[in-house]
This record gives sequence, C-alpha cells and structure tokens, in this order.
Amino acid sequence: MLTNAYRAEKHSSNLIADKILEFIRRQTHGKTPFFLYYAPLEPHVTMQPLQEWIDRYPRGWDKRPYRGENGYLPHPRPRAAYAGMISQMDHNVGRLL
Repeated sequence: MLTNAYRAEKHSSNLIADKILEFIRRQTHGKTPFFLYYAPLEPHVTMQPLQEWIDRYPRGWDKRPYRGENGYLPHPRPRAAYAGMISQMDHNVGRLL
C-alpha cells in the first residue's frame, strides 16, 4: 500500500481553520458585522487524516485494510481513519467556536 506517500506533517483542514481564525481575529477589532461560511472538507475527501488522529482509535476496529475499490485511496486502517477525520473536523470546529 502506498498510503505513506500521501501523508504529510500538515493537513489542509488545519491550515484552513488557521486562516479562518486569522480572519475572525482581524474582524473582531472592528464594529462591522461579518458573515463567514465554513464548509469543512471532511469527510468528503480521501481518508488521510494526520496519524495522531488515527492513533486515537483501537487497532481492533480495522480487521482488514481498504484497498481502494470504492474510489478513495487505499488505507490500512479505514475505520480509524474515518473516525480520525471526524475528530479532526470536530477539533477545528471547536477552535473556531
């Protein structure tokens, strides 16, 4: 499996949340109301959350790896990866709130 080829130390979801937080901080210095539309990428992208999120879930969840037969990239721990994506999204929403 080539899943490590798709791993990075940074994740787009975190980078997007960082930029949104910068925007909110700039806007809160003024008195003008603003509108922000936030549409998280998860879970509608390839299951490649940061490893730290995958490691939070039991290895026993994934009896067999996902081999890429349904359009996503292969992943050795698909259930933990999906749960990790949702947890990562929840974390970023919490940061924004």
